[in-house]
Amino acid sequence: MTVQELLPLLSPTRGSPARGWESVGIIGVPESLVAERVREIIADERLHISILPSFGLVEFVIRGEPERVETAARTVRERFAADALPRGCVTLPQAILKTGSEKELTVSCAESCTGGLVGSAMTEVSGSSAVFMGSAVVYDNEAKKRVLGVSSSILERNGAVSAECAGEMAVSALELYGTSVAIAVTGIAGPDGGSAEKPVGTVWFALASRIGEKTECRSFLRSLNGGRELIRERAVRIALSAIWRRMCEL
Repeated sequence: MTVQELLPLLSPTRGSPARGWESVGIIGVPESLVAERVREIIADERLHISILPSFGLVEFVIRGEPERVETAARTVRERFAADALPRGCVTLPQAILKTGSEKELTVSCAESCTGGLVGSAMTEVSGSSAVFMGSAVVYDNEAKKRVLGVSSSILERNGAVSAECAGEMAVSALELYGTSVAIAVTGIAGPDGGSAEKPVGTVWFALASRIGEKTECRSFLRSLNGGRELIRERAVRIALSAIWRRMCEL
């Protein structure tokens, strides 16, 4: 790395080609599949490629002569058209802010097991107030009822960790903050609280959005592995990914 990347920058020789780099963030695609779809770019000896995977996100970093880098990055984005983050964005909060600003869309959250981590991730980006309106942290069932108006019958019949509860949370957050999109997260992060029916790692999400006068809401379930911290971290990434994808659809 030092010989290939650092030394040419510190002591460039006369006539040596300029060096450039670009990063493409790809969500929801395994590292192996990313590598398979762009094999010829990885095999190009005139480029230096780094593939940096994390949960739900692969960062594809391209280094080399500026024109080659630009061509390769454009090819990667074309092949992952539905999954590549906007240019200049390497995190989901950045992508949400950019897409929301361009489309004049706003976002809000209703959080239980994540305890405000989705909102925290959004506000790490400077200028996020242009898109992110707020997050209602309703950890206790009484808070779900008082703040978001989740019905007692749903909590008694289906439980707080359910599609029905998540749906009411999302729709209420949409109305409370007057946003275009709202995400709700409710689950069991552990280490206690699980059951045979709903083990630790069971997390329900609901995504509500407003199209004109019409409100749409859809819920989905994820079963997450790991300890409490990892489950919450993964839930945040899933929530942010769902928000961004929905904003792209609107």
